[in-house]
Amino acid sequence: MRMDDTDTKPDLIAIAGQFAEFDEFNEAAAAWDVDFRQLCRGKLNATLAQLVGESWSLAKARFDRPSYQQGLSVPGMRTFALLDPAAPETDWCGRRFTPSILAMFAKDTEFRSVSPPGFDVYTLSFAEEQLAAASERLGIPDVASKLEYADATMQLHQGLAAVLRYLVNLSLSTACSYAERGSVWSSSDPMRDEIADHLVLQLATSSPLLRTPSQRVRSKAVNHALEIIEANLGSGLAIRDLASQSGIGRRTLEYAFRDRLGVSPKAFINAQRLILTRRDLRARSGDVAIVDIANRWGYWHMGQFARDYRSLYGELPSET
Repeated sequence: MRMDDTDTKPDLIAIAGQFAEFDEFNEAAAAWDVDFRQLCRGKLNATLAQLVGESWSLAKARFDRPSYQQGLSVPGMRTFALLDPAAPETDWCGRRFTPSILAMFAKDTEFRSVSPPGFDVYTLSFAEEQLAAASERLGIPDVASKLEYADATMQLHQGLAAVLRYLVNLSLSTACSYAERGSVWSSSDPMRDEIADHLVLQLATSSPLLRTPSQRVRSKAVNHALEIIEANLGSGLAIRDLASQSGIGRRTLEYAFRDRLGVSPKAFINAQRLILTRRDLRARSGDVAIVDIANRWGYWHMGQFARDYRSLYGELPSET
């Protein structure tokens, strides 16, 4: 990290780490307000490298377990994402996301996504002033009109995408290396400008990909169902009631969940309840019984709860 001569607050923060729990990953992810939750059993192997500045932020993350993500991107900035060329196709805000697509996050708006095993993503966040300055340097029209699309995707120019991946990797590895030695990375601003220039060139050469009406309707219904689930995780929400409140049939809801999240609504709900139970178990004081925490999240059959918990986390609630 780089330190100002008159202030102890760093103006450039570099972070790198490997994580066996998504909760640890969530705590380490600076600048983002995102909750990553594992969707299936098995030990996580996740990596994160992140560079956070006052007007820009870069990150690269990789997971070997399917995950559900919800939250906000870097506040006050415009955030973009592209996958590693070897990464599998994934869902991003109800849209198809492949290594040939650039994703544009809506500013200061909550998003929901689902990533499969092997998810490997680069994210680039810039203040709009930085993008406007890049447009001026390049002598091309301001790309502000492209940024009006909420949660949009566009086709990547593969040459520009390769350069962006290279520059992000170089920036992250250099910044983290300097941070480990407690040194100053003096060329960070030129690198920031070069990345912003290539990002603006990408935006200038492509147009947002539009979804069909049926895709928009299904995405809206699933998002509504996810909101209902989040608000009712502590109660016994029946799938038929979830489908009814979401405005689609039960069979359609089942298909939409398996298509977008890779699991049934019932399996998704159970995984979310177990995740929140685990967080409460870790945070509990000594006088709070495990059964009371389990009851809080809708578990009344303790034998079944213990089996489900051990299946997902490989240990009993008492061991946690």
